[in-house]
Amino acid sequence: MEICLHDIGKQYDGEWIFKSVSLSFYDQFCYLITGINGSGKSSLLKVLSGYSLPSQGVISWKTNKNEVRADMVYQQVSICAPFVSLFDKHTVKEAVYFHFNFKKILSEIAIQEVLDFCYLQDSRNKKISQLSSGMKQRLKLALSFLSDTPFLFLDEPCANLDESAIKWYQASLKKYSKNRLVIICSNNKQEEHFMCDKTINLAHYKHT
Repeated sequence: MEICLHDIGKQYDGEWIFKSVSLSFYDQFCYLITGINGSGKSSLLKVLSGYSLPSQGVISWKTNKNEVRADMVYQQVSICAPFVSLFDKHTVKEAVYFHFNFKKILSEIAIQEVLDFCYLQDSRNKKISQLSSGMKQRLKLALSFLSDTPFLFLDEPCANLDESAIKWYQASLKKYSKNRLVIICSNNKQEEHFMCDKTINLAHYKHT
């Protein structure tokens, strides 16, 4: 798997969030994107996932099979980020089935096992709006880990997780990052990016 950025930039309201980013990402590495708050980590992740178009430059995605069209990238990406929301009116069980209407689940996982995986079986009939922030985060992570996609993107994945949930996240990342291109956005929290072996600091691409 591969993602290539050539002279990518993102601008909001006349201000460049980042500019002149030329990078390549490969599946043999786990990448950390870091930088202070407001440096553009989430904005870059939106561009990488096809969620947002760059203001300048060219981006390409390749799986092991072929190049992916920009309008089809969403099928190849699993993403857990603050800008990705669950529907409050869904029950937890409905949220799982809704998600896997659009994404293929890993072959070794039955859809009935998803809630056991993230310790939400007893909350399956609760509305998303009734969940704590930590429970929502576990569910979002579970949907990302268990989707059969070549690209796995995580933005501050340990937000709202307690100590036991962080251990669950770390074990899950080790298990479900294999044969995937993994990119993690983090404010240098070691528990989030403990597996990363390549670091990109967006401060190097900040332009005014």
